[in-house]
Amino acid sequence: VQTCALPISWFLLQQNAELPYGGFAVRGDAVMISETQLLSTADPDEMIRAIYFVANQADKFEKMVYGANDRN
Repeated sequence: VQTCALPISWFLLQQNAELPYGGFAVRGDAVMISETQLLSTADPDEMIRAIYFVANQADKFEKMVYGANDRN
């Protein structure tokens, strides 16, 4: 995740365009990342990749926002 001078909503939309899995969403003051997959078409290996990627992106975004104060 790269920093930029755009408002957070535009920054997150830009990030969404580049993510192979998941997407950022804003609700009130909260920013979240989520992924959806139909159970009927879920492939175990693909699910593992998606979960790993989304968790990794969430950690990167948290570090960008909170820096050294990120305790997760």
